[in-house]
Amino acid sequence: MIVFLTRSHTRYTHEAVAAALPFVKIMSYERVFHMRSLPPATYVFTDFDRLGFYELELAADLYRLLRLGGCRVLNDPARALGRYTLLHRLHAEGINPFRAWRADEGVLPDRYPVFLRTIAAHRGALTGLLENEGEVREAIDEAVDVGHPIGDLMLVEYCTEASQDGMFWKHSLYRIGSTLVPASSVLDETWQVKFGLKRLATQEQLRYEELVIQSRQYDAALLPAFDLAGIDYGRIDFAVVDGRPVIYEINTNPDVKLSLKAVSPIRKQTLRHVRKAYLEALGALDRPCPGAARIRVDSPRFADARSRNPFKRFMRTP
Repeated sequence: MIVFLTRSHTRYTHEAVAAALPFVKIMSYERVFHMRSLPPATYVFTDFDRLGFYELELAADLYRLLRLGGCRVLNDPARALGRYTLLHRLHAEGINPFRAWRADEGVLPDRYPVFLRTIAAHRGALTGLLENEGEVREAIDEAVDVGHPIGDLMLVEYCTEASQDGMFWKHSLYRIGSTLVPASSVLDETWQVKFGLKRLATQEQLRYEELVIQSRQYDAALLPAFDLAGIDYGRIDFAVVDGRPVIYEINTNPDVKLSLKAVSPIRKQTLRHVRKAYLEALGALDRPCPGAARIRVDSPRFADARSRNPFKRFMRTP
């Protein structure tokens, strides 16, 4: 059995996976933090940017208890880097050419343009491109005025590149344990590529996506980013700029789409390849766990939490 741990409201991200593989289950932190024991399985911890510091500590304790119980466990909540820290480290290590700045540190960018976004959540950019210090200060003030905590705001240096046809690509790659698996790409007319265009791509564009996925030419350059981030399972989003991959984020709880719906035969074949590779890599993680029939969820931190009974604020969800 493979168990994905998510927040209760983000269970949908792996529902297609659970439907395709009967041994995959999804459990919420809200439910697991109530439980006194858990079944042996392979556990995948996700959604760290949606957990508070107290919940992260409990999740990190749970990770260690499961490992001691003989389970295979992916993504250590105590070691995984968040969005800002990852971007900062990627630049410091020479992996990424662009920088990021926290709004609450009071250090303004020394390179422009930049854009403003939140450190947590997956909303994309809050602004267009900001060209100078005045625009940055105004954007931060406006974001705080409408309720965005300044501690959750960061500025990111603009770094992308349009293809020869003027379109912008966002490519992705999964890490599933020790295996890298290609994911489908997204195409848009603007630099803020998130969901892509709601229209058919050209045959040439579809062949380019197929080439990126089949060639696996960026795997070796992207694997160090997963290692640096401390992430064993997740999806890395990147673009190709000046012939090299630049990394935007690693999402531990990506919305995994396994649909084969496509009009173009090229696109359908690409989706079929991605689906097969993902399911095979994930299925390889399902292995017997030696040890007890159940793993006790018992530690000083959990004991303290139960004595204070903070779980009353958690809804009992699946």
